[in-house]
Amino acid sequence: MQYYPTIVTLHILFAGMWLILLPIGMISKKALGTTDSAERIILIKNYLKLGSVISHIGVGGIILTGVALVLMNSGYQFFQFSANHWLVSKQIIILAILALLVSSLIPAAKAIKSKIGSGEKFDSQLKKYFKIETTINVLVILNFLFAVTHRYFG
Repeated sequence: MQYYPTIVTLHILFAGMWLILLPIGMISKKALGTTDSAERIILIKNYLKLGSVISHIGVGGIILTGVALVLMNSGYQFFQFSANHWLVSKQIIILAILALLVSSLIPAAKAIKSKIGSGEKFDSQLKKYFKIETTINVLVILNFLFAVTHRYFG
């Protein structure tokens, strides 16, 4: 139990990494515009790369520290529906996020990158990417709210 506070701190830091993607995405969407200039393509490539790196580190850290916290705290269990409803909700949401990442967001990013490389139009793929990303961000915020407010609603 001596490492528990450290793991909680790391868990919060990884969550913060993931949450920072929301304002980055909002700012980047406005900066991207709709013209197919060389600067826009560079911005999109950098946006996809930054989002990929931050989300991989964030989701990996969240999962590892979350599993460690459940294993270290005798009051927590995986998918225990009779107690800690907030934790079960967080666990289900993280599975939904992972499913969206693997099945939709990563393939959409790869499609955008391949279209950029070939010089094809990619605006429809970019809109799809933004919709998936927004859905994931809403789920991340919901997960964050469960974590922050569970003490108040017992």
